[in-house]
Amino acid sequence: MLSISHFGRLLLPALLLSLFAGAASAQTFRVQCPQTTTLHPNGSSLSSTSPGRVKCQQISGGDGFATMGDGTQTYLFAFGPLSGLKDMADGLPGTQLANVFNTPFPSDADVHDSSTWGTGAAANGAVGLVPDPNSVPPNQLNGHVDPRLIMDVGVLNGNMPAPLMAIEEDDEFFLTLTNVGQIMRPDLFE
Repeated sequence: MLSISHFGRLLLPALLLSLFAGAASAQTFRVQCPQTTTLHPNGSSLSSTSPGRVKCQQISGGDGFATMGDGTQTYLFAFGPLSGLKDMADGLPGTQLANVFNTPFPSDADVHDSSTWGTGAAANGAVGLVPDPNSVPPNQLNGHVDPRLIMDVGVLNGNMPAPLMAIEEDDEFFLTLTNVGQIMRPDLFE
């Protein structure tokens, strides 16, 4: 009969926990925004056969602060924008057509200074979207996300109310919800 020493009983759970944490930290995630679908073979363009469009949005779930009417700062868990930043700064919804969403947000832009965002699709593209170094052929835009860029924008970016979404009848909507806390703590894989 094999006996487990007191030290072994303590070491085994710690070893198993570290294996789970190691596997979780190697995980990656992707944003989801197809150019076309079976319901919308023309993607972002309207046609008589598919009247809707493919629209996408990425938001973060995480921490933030709200300023109450008396000026008091209150901690909250809320949702913040990670796509459509230029449109939202102009008071519009952050929901984007697939060809705009799938344009990387400028990695050298300061997300808190809209004058650095540039113009056009890039200013409304998905934050963190970068070419995938493991794709074949290499460096394809396939939804691969750099979590460091998400962290720069998503931490303490929870808003109340949550970012506005706008879809029309027959649109197909893809929402990517990025839990910022899970990026910082991949051991919290649930």
